[in-house]
Amino acid sequence: MIRNFITPLILSAATLHAMPVYIGTNTGGSGASKGIYRANFNPETGKLSEPLLVAEYSNPGFLALHPKKPILYAVGQPKTAFPDGTGSVAAFNVVDDRPREFIGEASVGGKGACHLAVDSTGATVAIANYGDGTISTVKLDENGKP
Repeated sequence: MIRNFITPLILSAATLHAMPVYIGTNTGGSGASKGIYRANFNPETGKLSEPLLVAEYSNPGFLALHPKKPILYAVGQPKTAFPDGTGSVAAFNVVDDRPREFIGEASVGGKGACHLAVDSTGATVAIANYGDGTISTVKLDENGKP
């Protein structure tokens, strides 16, 4: 009986492979970071590979993946400042586990965006703004663009 239980565990462990981990590097404007980095997590060793820059974006903070499309979202500072000084949510196409193409961005309606979550249908992003204590939602179009 024990032997039947151990075999599936060994087979499961043999199928483990490195998984991408995306890292937002909000430096508070210090300029020490260039954007979003990716490392590979090895579940067998518990170690991350050396992070590599995969998308340039100013002060990306929290990151989230679209539930159905290969899109990565980040809160941060917009490429071109919004007149009201609000932060942004940006979208990037992910190809081969790397954000490759900037799709677009939208104002989050608040300052100091610190967290985001994409709803399970992939139609809306909710954002928490630390700087002014507000929350907001941004609609996503059919292609996942905010």
